[in-house]
Amino acid sequence: MGVFRMLIIDGTYLIYKSYYRTKKLEKTILIENETHFKRIVRNNFLKILASVKNKFQPQFLFIAFDSDGKNFRNDLLPSYKAHRKEKPPELEGIKLEIYQFLKSNHFCFQIAKDVEADDLIASYIESHPNERISIYTGDGDLAALVNQHVTLLLDKGKKIQEITIQNFHHFFAVPPMLFSDYKALQGDKSDNVKGVDGLFRSEAIHLLLEYHSIANYYDSGNVHYLYPKLLSFKEKVLVNQQVTSLKKDCVLLFRKEQARIAAVTIPRNLEKKLGW
Repeated sequence: MGVFRMLIIDGTYLIYKSYYRTKKLEKTILIENETHFKRIVRNNFLKILASVKNKFQPQFLFIAFDSDGKNFRNDLLPSYKAHRKEKPPELEGIKLEIYQFLKSNHFCFQIAKDVEADDLIASYIESHPNERISIYTGDGDLAALVNQHVTLLLDKGKKIQEITIQNFHHFFAVPPMLFSDYKALQGDKSDNVKGVDGLFRSEAIHLLLEYHSIANYYDSGNVHYLYPKLLSFKEKVLVNQQVTSLKKDCVLLFRKEQARIAAVTIPRNLEKKLGW
């Protein structure tokens, strides 16, 4: 187990995790009304946050959230995430409940605008290249950010996998810098990104390991046996690459000192209940 300076939380993932955990308990606990339900989800959010904070003992904490609605990826690829179910209507009130609590108690957080929480996280890492950072999420896409200073804390339900650059190959087929290129070729079912028809996973992996990037492949791979096929998909692949790449130039609306955990204030009547 490592000790990290900065812990970054994928807040959108944590909201959904807390919401569905509460829904499972709905039949076993007495929920008085909608306000009570929102408070339970909020407290579950904070309990999980506290448990991760207590386990990894960071000095700083930043929580990134997606905004509602579309972003630049939908402009590039209108089908992006179009297959997902409608969000439960009560989630809007739950989000507001959580945001208000975080703001009132001096948590450092930001809601993405025209981008996604992943882009905010990538931008923080890009602007702090030598800082020891851990990212807590349930989304394996953020593995693209792992490097010698950045560890992914991937929530697998009963266990958090600590993925570092040293053990990365045990979890993923290609290194972090090839993540977006790999998804551009293979697609990403969770985001409704369609890959190259008929391209085997092993072919995509070997191609990228040999040429080191899609750009290099299109520049110098004309003798490769897959080149005619991939040339016919070039426009699609390049759009996919833009969609699956993380933006690293987002404006972050906080100073690092504002992310100190010591600045957080939890009401005394909740400290023990939340395990803070």
